[in-house]
Amino acid sequence: MKIIFSRKGFDSTSGGKPSLVVENKIITFPIPQANTGVFYKDLLTPMGVNYDTLFHDIGIHQFSEAHVDPDLNPNIYGTKRPKGWRGVFGQDDSSQTHLSNENVCEKDLFLFFGWFQFGSIVNGKYAYTSNKKNPEGFHMLWGFLETGKPIKVENDKIPEWASKHTHVINKHLQDNSNNTLYPAAEASSIGLKETFGIFTFSEDLILSNPGKRSNWKLDKFFKNKKISHHGKDAKINDPNHFQSVGRGQEFVFEESKEIEKWAVGLINNHL
Repeated sequence: MKIIFSRKGFDSTSGGKPSLVVENKIITFPIPQANTGVFYKDLLTPMGVNYDTLFHDIGIHQFSEAHVDPDLNPNIYGTKRPKGWRGVFGQDDSSQTHLSNENVCEKDLFLFFGWFQFGSIVNGKYAYTSNKKNPEGFHMLWGFLETGKPIKVENDKIPEWASKHTHVINKHLQDNSNNTLYPAAEASSIGLKETFGIFTFSEDLILSNPGKRSNWKLDKFFKNKKISHHGKDAKINDPNHFQSVGRGQEFVFEESKEIEKWAVGLINNHL
């Protein structure tokens, strides 16, 4: 099994502000994208408030439409999902080419990470809170998806339950030959309680060293493991101070039973 750290949600170029952790709830912000027909005012956070209201509270006013991907929150649209629905993630262009070159396929595991800051609710309104340890926010693992069989959108049959996913309905992706869906597996092959989901917050989900968002503290068994997208044959020399690249979405680790065991434990302990 390959483990992929996958950068998703608002960042400094897409959205410009960190997603939120409030009352131990992780609220990842789907990135903005025009002409999707999916509006923030119609999307619900895991806390039940719509994103447009939350954004207004914290000073985000410039975006109206969203790219909901990965789609892991069953209640984000505020309506019942189609029969058989499960989490799904889409990828295309150079990022999908990278995943293909790394032979990412069925029964691999995505761990989604993003840029976050702590927040609070004061008099019914959301706000960022001061964080001396990480004043500019931090990178954190926020969700996961164990893959079923990938679906090529241009050629493969799309399951009815996935037919409204943004990588299916967006016109600019319809002629993209490597536009790919990664549906969650129907059942886990590695002992996960669920095959997709969003975590409940815990400090051990934070990747960043204090004050250094892109500099990560990883477990010791990551030492000398290869990681993609960090240069040819790049390895993690110092897991206590690993400098992740500022750009790029998909970081694929070499296969490792230690990393797999760690990932399974992390997921099952944070659902």
